[in-house]
Amino acid sequence: MAATSLVDGKRYDLSPIVGKLSRGARNPVLRYWRAVFNYGIKRGYLAENPVSGLDFERRRPKEVETLTPDQVRKMLNHALKHDLRLLPFLVLGCFAGVRPEDESVEIEWRDIDLVDKIVTIRPEVSKTHRRRFIDLSDNAVAWLRAYVDRGGATTGRIVQMTALALRGYRRANWKAAGIVKWTQQVMRHSYARTGWPRTEISISWCLCRGTIP
Repeated sequence: MAATSLVDGKRYDLSPIVGKLSRGARNPVLRYWRAVFNYGIKRGYLAENPVSGLDFERRRPKEVETLTPDQVRKMLNHALKHDLRLLPFLVLGCFAGVRPEDESVEIEWRDIDLVDKIVTIRPEVSKTHRRRFIDLSDNAVAWLRAYVDRGGATTGRIVQMTALALRGYRRANWKAAGIVKWTQQVMRHSYARTGWPRTEISISWCLCRGTIP
């Protein structure tokens, strides 16, 4: 089907232009054009959307990457011993599935209830702008209590460093855990797709093994 549209009585074909796009650029460009032409249809500038006659690049879905329990143990151990300020960020990411880039950095200690084992994501923090409550597993609470016992700050935001500093600490942490490649949502995906957040990686296990001094 030709990717054409009738505009002012003339028919325009976009196929020659799209054919010059790289495979990586094709879909973003088509999505942008589709939105623009839909706006034109709404305003009565054209009769049909020429993008509807074009094929988007089909990509095979990538396997969702997750962390192993051993990798998470090493990350938490390293943070507890060397980068204590990073520990709450890792705990909420791995054990509660909190979004790392926008939610974790805005959560405050007043949002965390270690007695009732709940984290409150306030509407102004939530990506969906809706308040939600996340249960904390026993091991998550234990790691956070270990953070407190070692003198970690418990006022203000749980992440008390700049975005640039946080990236540096995170990079050093996963490298120390022997992780070669890191994807942005790997902690959240690990929480959602594996069974270990509620059943493994307890701090007592690490203490018994002598991995935490």
